[in-house]
Amino acid sequence: MTSRIFWADTVERAIKTAAQSGVALLTLEGTNLLELDWEQFWSAIALAALVSVLSSMGSSKTGDNTSASLLK
Repeated sequence: MTSRIFWADTVERAIKTAAQSGVALLTLEGTNLLELDWEQFWSAIALAALVSVLSSMGSSKTGDNTSASLLK
């Protein structure tokens, strides 16, 4: 968890997770961009990114500790 590679992996995964969450929220059936609660939208994306970071940190105790992956 102290390597630059670990944190680069972690940031990349968090960004991907945030983007995927945003797309999922925007493509829900019936989503109206003009009536969307943007505060909740951004909060959900931030929460998904935070969970991704915490998951990567938890993964550092298994597999290769220089990577955010559970696998070696």
